[in-house]
Amino acid sequence: MKILQVIDSLNLGGSERMAVTMANAFAREGHLSLLVATRTEGILKSQLSNSVRYWYLDKRSALDLSALLRLIRLIKNEQPDLVHAHSTSVFWCMLAKLFLPKAKVIWHHHLGLSNLVKAKPRPLIIFLSRWFYGAVMVNERLFGWAILELKCERSRISYLENFSDLESVDRKKSEFISNGLRILHLANFRQQKDHVNLINSFLILKERGIPFVAFLVGSHIDQEIANKVQMLIRENDMSNQVKVTGPTDDIAKYAMQCNVGVLSSVSEGYPVSLIEYGSFGLYIVTTNAGQCEIILGKDKYGTVVPVTDPIAFADALQQVSNDLSGAYDKAKHFQAHLQSKNAAKEFMDAYSSIYNN
Repeated sequence: MKILQVIDSLNLGGSERMAVTMANAFAREGHLSLLVATRTEGILKSQLSNSVRYWYLDKRSALDLSALLRLIRLIKNEQPDLVHAHSTSVFWCMLAKLFLPKAKVIWHHHLGLSNLVKAKPRPLIIFLSRWFYGAVMVNERLFGWAILELKCERSRISYLENFSDLESVDRKKSEFISNGLRILHLANFRQQKDHVNLINSFLILKERGIPFVAFLVGSHIDQEIANKVQMLIRENDMSNQVKVTGPTDDIAKYAMQCNVGVLSSVSEGYPVSLIEYGSFGLYIVTTNAGQCEIILGKDKYGTVVPVTDPIAFADALQQVSNDLSGAYDKAKHFQAHLQSKNAAKEFMDAYSSIYNN
């Protein structure tokens, strides 16, 4: 197949990482893989395989007609079998379809159900869905919603789990437990990620006298939230313990310094960060958002706590600190589970089966 993916940007983020990972995987599987970034480029561009053909539209606004014409010309010239639109880029793809009615547009929704239910464009998505060729949902709740609400062919509405193409890292137990509690948080600064909940849990650890170091890695999408987090760190004298690093295209740089990966979100789809933590052999503490509990086998492979509960989060981190050896064993168990699952092959096989008509 010839598959053209469309994504708003290639900044560090879950949907952006999946677009790049999928583009590389399509190419490895022998498909003609094309990727278009509409609004901004970003550090994830460097992770694209040389086998992936790439375009940047330099979209300046929602009404940038010249950029829309570039997308229409691109689809017309390349004649892809599928136009795979990630998240909000589906609106532009559907505008292009007005001029190219034979284009087969698939919508890939990455955010949590609460984001979708509250979103103002939701009625428009439902209206446009009658012209979708298909839709991909990233967790079971979204899939249930899509089956009930979307108007496209039901047999082409799918639930496909996200996956990562990171190689698993074999870590020694002595390295894992030698430096105490060292925490990695991979998440852009925006409301759904609830950094404040995480900082409050760190403050509880500090008050309990539990030593730790944490790295907050992510783009400042919402600068107001980023500023608030940095203010809380300063006001509570945690600058030596909590490091705000900004985005990176080298996750290993931080993951290899840590033994715990955390996520404190109030809403999620299928967070790729949990898979990445597992690949690096990190023990995981996460809130029960989106598909997190399912990914971790309902506490079989990590610890799941309620959302917006910093005490429960701090308790979970304290338990890890008290038994780093046990955390290592559980992290290795999750890593082995990911390796045996081979989610990339499952995704590719299912995608081809459903959409290669």
